[in-house]
Amino acid sequence: MGDYKVKVMYEKPNEPSFGIIIQENENEFLVIGMNMSIYFYSEVKNSIGYIGQVFEGGYKNEKWITTRMMNGDETYHNSMLRVFGRKFKTEKDIVKITKKEGEPEAYSPSTKEVITTPGIYKVITYIR
Repeated sequence: MGDYKVKVMYEKPNEPSFGIIIQENENEFLVIGMNMSIYFYSEVKNSIGYIGQVFEGGYKNEKWITTRMMNGDETYHNSMLRVFGRKFKTEKDIVKITKKEGEPEAYSPSTKEVITTPGIYKVITYIR
């Protein structure tokens, strides 16, 4: 990936994990995925690769829209990007449980469907 080497580590082994990293120009990457950590290393001798800025967002009508700018606490002081995705709880009931006559009532604290969508990030990097 140009002057960068990327290291990907999956966070939770028992949950779905996936991602794609697209280098848009020399120091800009589009990252889409969930449940992973990404490190950007320099391939240039005697230099270090850093994350300069991270913007969470998406595309609308082929134009990037930033919904959140991540700070140093969220990028471990510009050393790593954690890609979790976003969880949404819907108003839709998961399943209507039908019971036969004489069976006890079924109970579940989770009655709404939870949907996880991938995170979408623009990552600006630099080498020092």
